[in-house]
Amino acid sequence: MIHFEKYTAQEAATITGMTLTAQRDHRRRFPSFIPPQGRHPTYEFFELLQMRFVMDVASLGIGPKRAWEQSEWAAVGAAYSALHLPGCVDGFLPIEEVPGLPLDEEIRTEETARGVFQEIMNEADMPNVVPERFVFIWDKGDAWFDKSFDAWRQQADPNDPRLGKPAVILDLPYFARTIVKKLPRPAVRIIDEDQE
Repeated sequence: MIHFEKYTAQEAATITGMTLTAQRDHRRRFPSFIPPQGRHPTYEFFELLQMRFVMDVASLGIGPKRAWEQSEWAAVGAAYSALHLPGCVDGFLPIEEVPGLPLDEEIRTEETARGVFQEIMNEADMPNVVPERFVFIWDKGDAWFDKSFDAWRQQADPNDPRLGKPAVILDLPYFARTIVKKLPRPAVRIIDEDQE
């Protein structure tokens, strides 16, 4: 069984850089993204990724409303990378062994990451799609996911107003590592239902 760890508001502040005051403000102003929870709010890993994304792009002059709108897909891409990192998931999902093939840790990690990712997407009511590695964000808050900036430029319309404008480029696997390193405990625990 997959159990998503809950982090207190204070832990979230340490992990994401979003202060307790900012969290209260964002819960009030953007309830569809960060719902009000009463006096002792808690957050799961996916929400922490969104919060950190909002904080990172705010420092670049992108307002919180636009940042929250882009945060979901950025968190999706970061979550997929994070689930492969040591310290993010405690345990492995059971997988069927194929006779004659060794079931090494790399295979178990990959299969667990995919299974947990699918569960996250189901909970978020989103398609089980992993965005490209980089997200490009322009000053108006527009975002685009692609494997490189050159790949975006090659497919962009020649009249696209974003051409020639500065963009912030966020490497989602690197972004994921910065969050996982700050976790006080794994974001996901795999619980053996037979041992409950």
